[in-house]
Amino acid sequence: LVTRELIADSIECMAKAHGFDALVLIPNCDKIVPGMLMGAARLNLPTTLVSGGPMLAGNVGGKKVSLSLTFEAVGAYNAGKITAEELLEFEENACPTC
Repeated sequence: LVTRELIADSIECMAKAHGFDALVLIPNCDKIVPGMLMGAARLNLPTTLVSGGPMLAGNVGGKKVSLSLTFEAVGAYNAGKITAEELLEFEENACPTC
């Protein structure tokens, strides 16, 4: 994927720009993990990757909500279907983990 290449390029550029001797990578998304590993492999530096694991679902109005449902809530707000307060509740509760 293009996004994985972009992530790998970003890791490589920042590590070279700052002259890092090693890397500690902390990804939190399924696309970020391979991109970061690709960047580390290109650099051939000692690297530790600590994954935060999957993002847990949040809770809004007694229902489980995910990041994708939050994006849908933004669309609903832009369409005038929900209020700013309801959107804020999604934004504040959809992703309760780190």
